[in-house]
Amino acid sequence: MHKSTPEPPYTIGVIGPGRAGTAMAAYLGTHTDVRIIGCALGSADHQQRFMQCNPDTQCFATIPALVQACNVIIIAVADGALERVCSAMVEDCASQGITLQSRLVMHLSGACAADVLDSAAEAGAVTVACHPIQAISAEAAQSPSHAIATFTPITFSVQGDDSACQWCTNVLSALGNTVIPISSDNKALYHAATSVAANLSMALFQSAVMMFEQCGFSREQARRALAPLIQTNAYSWAEQGISALTGPVSREDWTTIEKHIQAISACTAAWDKQQQHQESLTNEQQHAIDEQQHAQNRAIHRLLPIYTMLTEQLRDLYNPQH
Repeated sequence: MHKSTPEPPYTIGVIGPGRAGTAMAAYLGTHTDVRIIGCALGSADHQQRFMQCNPDTQCFATIPALVQACNVIIIAVADGALERVCSAMVEDCASQGITLQSRLVMHLSGACAADVLDSAAEAGAVTVACHPIQAISAEAAQSPSHAIATFTPITFSVQGDDSACQWCTNVLSALGNTVIPISSDNKALYHAATSVAANLSMALFQSAVMMFEQCGFSREQARRALAPLIQTNAYSWAEQGISALTGPVSREDWTTIEKHIQAISACTAAWDKQQQHQESLTNEQQHAIDEQQHAQNRAIHRLLPIYTMLTEQLRDLYNPQH
């Protein structure tokens, strides 16, 4: 079966108008050869938000009706539903005589490979996983300007049919984005890397907030105080890599690091003492303990091995270059 990518104008429809699908459509709609047609599935609120963010579009009652009106289909549902929704699309379109040939079907997942779209590929579509390496906030789906601010000038990864990957590269490069092809074998490792940067870093930020709270800051004061430090370091790292490191490891100031370890150990010791006291309380008294405070203390208790491990990691990554 001969497969081909669609010819311009590219008419795009979104199945599952959540924040990612809505914002991606609005961004792609800034390309001169792209016209956003509409969406299908999703709640009434999500459909309304889609139309507000993508003016002059409509919500289709059925997926085949959307597919018939479009030559590029973005399936933007939860990862676990991608394969099922794609298969249902193929079956419903086939039952109504709607072909997928000369159509491109993509999903936006970072974790899933393009093979979750195999049913569409078998029906004649070219398929691709096109993942924006960006945290997509609710604000990104509020207006075209928010979508443009979210996706400019980020990097996308693509994986799938060569022609579909090239289509994504052509369209996104014209908008100023970098597009990097990856293999399906590396998708899990790739997505783990994005999670380390975007998600696990949040645990470190929140740990710093909790430590500031131990020093007398309110939670809001701690966030406001730490935000410029985090942002400046992120910008410096983006420009210089690990060479941007500041602080005691970069100075080989092991005395200061030992003081850090002692201070964190003291927090841990206080937590252990509190635990022993709580074990002597009645069940009713234990339930009265603020669960949020209890969770915070547990997190502090885990901070010592994390601090030690990451300090060693920094030392090993930084010192060979200096």
